[in-house]
Amino acid sequence: MDNEFMLAKIFASINNIKVRSLYVSFCYDKKIGRTDRFKKIDGRLYVSSFYPQTKKISADIERARKLYYELIEEYASEYFLAKDLSKFLPFLTVYAIYETLIAFKFQKHTLSFIEAFEQLLKDKKRTRNEND
Repeated sequence: MDNEFMLAKIFASINNIKVRSLYVSFCYDKKIGRTDRFKKIDGRLYVSSFYPQTKKISADIERARKLYYELIEEYASEYFLAKDLSKFLPFLTVYAIYETLIAFKFQKHTLSFIEAFEQLLKDKKRTRNEND
């Protein structure tokens, strides 16, 4: 085994992330044909020690969760939130946004969701200020 790869469980504990998020990234990389970040040997997942995006992915998902909780208080359900978010995520259907919200998995389009959440928050604040 190359010295630059380490067992996923060890990598996760060093970087204070969940092993599950590494497996999600591994599956996505496998889907798009990227092979430089992960290796699977004898059924065990190994992660490149030069995988700097991991902490950023984890931090982005946490940011998306915080924004979600901030926004959902103003909506009766995830569906109504999804309808409003669809203005900022035109490449996704309302149903796809709704499914993402109820499954609470932001991995696939995390940055897009963060931007949409932030834009929706700005719109909400702007309309509140205009109404006052």
